Amino acid sequence: MGNKCGSGQEVSQEEPKIIVYVKSAQGLPGVDWFPGVDRFLHFGVGADAGGDEFFKSQPKKNVMDPVWNEEFEVPANMPLKFTVFQADADGKEDVVACATLHLAATGEDQFNGELPLEIDGNPTNSVLILKAKTGGGYPTEQGSEFIVSIDNPK
Repeated sequence: MGNKCGSGQEVSQEEPKIIVYVKSAQGLPGVDWFPGVDRFLHFGVGADAGGDEFFKSQPKKNVMDPVWNEEFEVPANMPLKFTVFQADADGKEDVVACATLHLAATGEDQFNGELPLEIDGNPTNSVLILKAKTGGGYPTEQGSEFIVSIDNPK
C-alpha cells in the first residue's frame, strides 16, 4: 500500500494470483463405500493441508474417481496444499489424500499434469489431474500419442 505521488490517495498493489483448473482425481486410497450410505468427495485448497481453505470444490456423490472440472484463482506467493476429503451425508469429513503445488519454488509459471497424492507423507499411487497458470494460457496437454518413422532400405 502507498499513496500516489503524495496525493493521499491509497494505491493497492494487487497480489499475484494463480489460476488453477482441477480436472479429476484417480486411484484414491481408502475411500469407504457401504451400500445405502452416501459418500461425497471434494477437495479444498489452502496454505495448510486440511486447514483454512481458499477454495472448496463441489462434492461428487458416490464416485471412486471424481471429475470436478473446476477453475478458481488463489494467491501465487505460497505453496498450495490440495486436500481430498470424503464426507458422509451428515457432514463428517475424513482426509483421503493430499498434494502440494508450489510453482514459485520450481521457477515455473505453469503446470499441466498429474500431481501425486500422499497420506501422512507416504505415496498413495493416486493423482490429482490439474492445470495451473500465472498468466496467459494453460500449458499444452501432455499427449500420449507419438509418431514412429521406420526407414526400410529394401
